[in-house]
Amino acid sequence: ISLILSKRSVDVIGRTIKDMNRLRKIAIIIMKHGFGEFLTRIRFKEKSAIDLLDSPAQETEKQKISHPQRLRLLLETLGTTYIKLGQLLSTRPDVLPPEYIYELQKLQDQCPPMPFEEVKSQIETSFGKNVSEIFSSFDEKPLASASISQVHRATTLDGNLVVVKVQRLNLKDQITTDLDILYY
Repeated sequence: ISLILSKRSVDVIGRTIKDMNRLRKIAIIIMKHGFGEFLTRIRFKEKSAIDLLDSPAQETEKQKISHPQRLRLLLETLGTTYIKLGQLLSTRPDVLPPEYIYELQKLQDQCPPMPFEEVKSQIETSFGKNVSEIFSSFDEKPLASASISQVHRATTLDGNLVVVKVQRLNLKDQITTDLDILYY
C-alpha cells in the first residue's frame, strides 16, 4: 500500500505539528507562572505533571506577587497574541475586577522590548546589509516597545535623524498558530 499525500495534506499535518509544539510551550509557560490548576480544570494535563512545576519553592515565589501581576507576566511571556488579548481585557471593567484592569493596562504601554540582536538581525535580513552599512548610528535602546513592533532612533549615512520601526520575528506564523489554539 502506498500513501500519497497532497500538498494540502502535508500543509495541514505541518500546521498541526506546529500547533501542538506551540500548545506544549504554552502549557509549560502557564504552569511556570503558577496557573497549572487551570490546565487541570480543562483536563489538559494530569495533576502529577503540573505538580512537577508547581513545587513548594515556586509557590513561595509566586506568593510574592499578586495574581493579577502573574497574569500580566504570563501574557507577556506568551507573546504578541496574548498581549493583545490582555490589552483588550484591560478595557473591559465589566468582565474583570479593578486590580486586573489596572495590571493589564500596563500591557498598553509597557511591553518588554526585543533583544537588540533580534532587532539587528531583522534589519540586516530585510536590507541585506549590516546595520553599519545603513546607519551611521543606531540606538540599541528602543524609544518604545509594543506587542507587534518597537522603534529605535537612528541616523542615516547622509546625516538624517530617523526612527526605525522593527516588527517582531515570525509574527504572522505565531499569531496564526495562537489563534488556532485559542479557537480550539
